[in-house]
Amino acid sequence: MICSWCFILSVSGAFAADHWEGWATTTYFGDGEASWPSGSSDALYLSALNDLNNKTHVRFGAAVPWRFYYEWYMSRKGLLETVLHSMSGTRLGDKPCFLAQPITKFPAELRGMTDLDKTSPIPQDCGGNTSCTDINDDAVVAQNLDKSEPLPQYLVIPYEGCGGDGRDAKTCPDIFNTCYMNEAKKDPATAAAVLEGDFTKATDECCKGMQVLCHGDDTPATNATCPWSKDSAELRTKFNKYSATLSMSSETQWGQKFAAGVHVNWCGGLNMHFDLATAPPHLPWNNLTTNIAKVNKAETNIMMRYKRVECNIWGNIEQPTGCDSCDSCVAVPNNPQGAKNTQCAPCARGKQKYWPCNIKDLCTCASRRLADVHV
Repeated sequence: MICSWCFILSVSGAFAADHWEGWATTTYFGDGEASWPSGSSDALYLSALNDLNNKTHVRFGAAVPWRFYYEWYMSRKGLLETVLHSMSGTRLGDKPCFLAQPITKFPAELRGMTDLDKTSPIPQDCGGNTSCTDINDDAVVAQNLDKSEPLPQYLVIPYEGCGGDGRDAKTCPDIFNTCYMNEAKKDPATAAAVLEGDFTKATDECCKGMQVLCHGDDTPATNATCPWSKDSAELRTKFNKYSATLSMSSETQWGQKFAAGVHVNWCGGLNMHFDLATAPPHLPWNNLTTNIAKVNKAETNIMMRYKRVECNIWGNIEQPTGCDSCDSCVAVPNNPQGAKNTQCAPCARGKQKYWPCNIKDLCTCASRRLADVHV
């Protein structure tokens, strides 16, 4: 599965006073990509954010559905600008990041969510269940049973987006990324527009799932700015033509019963989802005895509650400079000291510490071939 990243930071105990907005699911995909967008001067870097060994502030990656990014920030550029400013504390008030905390309940056992569309078929008041707990009640928080204490909160910092698995795993394996990649092969201008949330010229067959999310139909959008259709039974019927079975749906009893061998879409964007950029051994709850609600009984597929927050709630996050975070380094075009590609090459991964590697704006990470880039 093609996917992408955000970042998670953990801290013990309660923190923000705002209400929890709702619940989220999780998966994982590894930590193989160093920066995004690759080669961009405004890229975000994994090395600045990923810290798996910190005992109180564990950070790791997590992709978030593109549908949320586009609805909130209009474009990939808008998302990046908002996150970078929030990380550095240069623009206060925006809340592009998330606090997330493992919980013990499934959707049909929760009420008090404010993030779900009113027309959504997802149970919003416990679906008539007698066992019903408010999402804001700390009784839902999962426990570290070895220490009899609640599991910590995490800060999720958006880094890339995910589209979720398509119904045809061979032809259209990813609802968003396959759309983008196929359009890029035909017309780079259309692909660039797709990255910015404009689907008016996205005619590839693999773009139809995103078109449904964009404006409720699988035909090309008529406006550059999508209205982003509300979740409903009708929308899901249309979307399911192009999507694998939604992980949170009536087919899975809202995450409580998965049929054997069923391929599911976790990141379609009809509920919040975090796709973790690490391997299971590094998940902070993996080696603990807990009572976390595990979707499909997996350590990597757990339930969390979340709310949006400023990215620097625990201090500004500094980005690396030069080529410390990439495998291939080149000279910045027309750089002020005339550094050449051959002179910048040894700077990759911070291997060389002297000129030109130690001077700002002389060297930068090399852009990768389109086929290698996750969007």
